[in-house]
Amino acid sequence: MKVLLISAYANKLLKFRYELIKNIIDGGHDLTIMGPEPPEDFVTEYNKLGCDYKQISIDRVI
Repeated sequence: MKVLLISAYANKLLKFRYELIKNIIDGGHDLTIMGPEPPEDFVTEYNKLGCDYKQISIDRVI
């Protein structure tokens, strides 16, 4: 199954949803994460886990 996670804060997703990401991948699913431009080390970490990261533009309204 293909799974897509979208986050307005890409670095927070890795910190707070690591177990979810790991379980999806360990379950044999293809995971793509989409969000705004994260620090480069987060993209590397997503790739090490076995998922793709796609950058999208998100406008935040305060």
